Amino acid sequence: RIQQPALSKAVKRLEEDLGIKLFERSKRVVTLTALGEEVFGICNRIFSDSELIKSLAKARGNVCQGPLSFGASDSIASHLVPDLLVSFLKKHPAVRPSIFAGTSTAIVEEITRDGIEFGIFFTQPKAPAVQVEELGKIAFLLVGSKNFIKKKDIEQYLIASRDTDYYGPGSFPAMQLLKESGLKPRVVIEANTLDAQKQMVLRGLGVALLPDFVVHKELQKNRLKLLAPIEKYSFTLKLVRRFHRPLSLNGAQFLECFKENVQFR
Repeated sequence: RIQQPALSKAVKRLEEDLGIKLFERSKRVVTLTALGEEVFGICNRIFSDSELIKSLAKARGNVCQGPLSFGASDSIASHLVPDLLVSFLKKHPAVRPSIFAGTSTAIVEEITRDGIEFGIFFTQPKAPAVQVEELGKIAFLLVGSKNFIKKKDIEQYLIASRDTDYYGPGSFPAMQLLKESGLKPRVVIEANTLDAQKQMVLRGLGVALLPDFVVHKELQKNRLKLLAPIEKYSFTLKLVRRFHRPLSLNGAQFLECFKENVQFR
C-alpha cells in the first residue's frame, strides 16, 4: 500500500546509504543489478529468519504445532522415522510432519534452499552453508544369505552404494571401512539405496554392509547371516542444518524423541 513515488524515494535513499546501485532502470522496465540480486537474496533470508523468530516466540508456551519439515536418507525414512513419528505424535498431535527422503546430496540441496529444516544421514557433507552435529554411532553389519556365505572370498562379491552419490573422491564409506579392517572388497553391484542392497543380498547376489536397523528382522528369522562380529563396523549418524539457524520447537522436540528412541553404540 505504498505509492510509487514514495517507493522510488525509499529505494533511492537505500542506494545512497549503501553506496551501491541496486537497480537498472530504463523507460519500460526496472531490473535488479547483479549486486542487487545478492542483496535481495540476503533480504529473503533476513525475512525468513524474522518469521522463524516469531514462530519461536509463539512456541515458548511449549506447545508443538504446525509444520515439521525435515529430510532423512531412504533407509532412515523407511525403518526409523515411522515408529518415531508414532511416539512423537502421541505427545504432539498438532504437529504436521513432512519428510523428504533421498540421498545426502539431495537433502543438503533442500536444506540450503530452505525447503526443509534439517536432515539426518550418514555421509559427511561438504556444502559450506551447512553445519553438522554428530548424533551417535550406528552399528553396520556385514551380511550375506545363508547359501551365499559358503563361497570363498565372499568380500569379492560386495554390493555397495554408488560412489557417484558421495561428495568428492575417496568418500565411498563402505569400501573404506572394509579396507581399514583388512579386507580387499570388490564391488559387483552398485545400488543407491540400502533397501535395494538388502534385497539383492537376500537373493544371493553378494554381501553388503548394512545398518543393523535395516537387517535385524532378517537376522532374527535366519534369512541373513552375520559375516563379522557385531561390534566391528559402525558409522556416525549426522544432523545437518543451515549455519546459525536455530531449530524450531517442533524440530528440537522431534530430535529429542529421535535420540531417546534410536539405539546408538
